[in-house]
Amino acid sequence: MNSSNGKKKVLFVDDEPNILNAYSRIFKNDGLELYFANNAQDALEKLEQNSVHLVITDYRMPGMNGLELLEEIRKKWVGIKGMIISAYDDYPRLLRENLKYSKLYPFLHKPWEQEKLKTLVEKLLGLVEK
Repeated sequence: MNSSNGKKKVLFVDDEPNILNAYSRIFKNDGLELYFANNAQDALEKLEQNSVHLVITDYRMPGMNGLELLEEIRKKWVGIKGMIISAYDDYPRLLRENLKYSKLYPFLHKPWEQEKLKTLVEKLLGLVEK
């Protein structure tokens, strides 16, 4: 699943453009190939065109939420890792919803610390080819 240039591919999904811009700034020098989507439908369309290793999605978005998106991806594209970013007050609800599925997705609270985010992304990308 590496691109022709050997880079790991990550798709970021968030309905807030400033959050997508922050991801771009944080990861631009990390040797990753970055993709961005502003909602779940846009993310699914991007995945039809591009294979990625990891999808990082906001939980609360108009239409399909981040957990529903990751479940849809899991059904269609085997091997793609997923991570949810959520506001702190979503935690209990997210945990309950996550338990409905056979897979628990890692999540990080907003506002996130840049180093925690980068460490978790590196860890997830390291698991892709095990």
